Amino acid sequence: DDHISYSEFQQRVHPDDRAARDQVVRRAIRTHGSYESEYRIVLPDGSFRWIGGRGRCLLGGDGKSTRLLGVSMDITERKQVEELFHLATEASTSGTVLIDHEGRIVLVNTHAEKLFGYARDELIGKNVEILLPERFGTSFESDRANFFIAPEARAMGSHAQLFARRKDGSEVPIEISVNPVQTPHGLVVLTNVVDISARLAAEEETRQ
Repeated sequence: DDHISYSEFQQRVHPDDRAARDQVVRRAIRTHGSYESEYRIVLPDGSFRWIGGRGRCLLGGDGKSTRLLGVSMDITERKQVEELFHLATEASTSGTVLIDHEGRIVLVNTHAEKLFGYARDELIGKNVEILLPERFGTSFESDRANFFIAPEARAMGSHAQLFARRKDGSEVPIEISVNPVQTPHGLVVLTNVVDISARLAAEEETRQ
């Protein structure tokens, strides 16, 4: 039942998130637009919850005065799941690459960075063809389109030799497994990539 000022509300926002949240809200007010923000709030007992907030400005009848109408949602469970997924991918001993339906890379793990020689921010948002030898480009477009028509988990490279391209242009023999994952934003493909160079060298040594 208490009146709550904006500054008092800001005090509940986690100190590390306070400035960013305030910036998007003030920008929405300044431009008479909208905002979306994810931030933590600190509860009286010291624990925190993740909040997903979104809102928009409403002009008054005089066309000048403005109200900010918004909604706040508790997204703590979703954030916890995302953190577990992040920990799982980082702990993986293979390179992990998450690809959207347009072939863009949306996530890579540390092992993938080492395998391909790229920093993470050099790959996010790029087409996955950046990791393929040029000779595979044409067939990949067709294979990707067919996969999204009938997505299913599968392993590739155990019978036919596959190669990936590193940042320096060199190629590395690989095996991969692809798993379709349905998300609220559409179908994505979780790809695990294994460098089999050492195994092939050991097999060749044994053969000789």
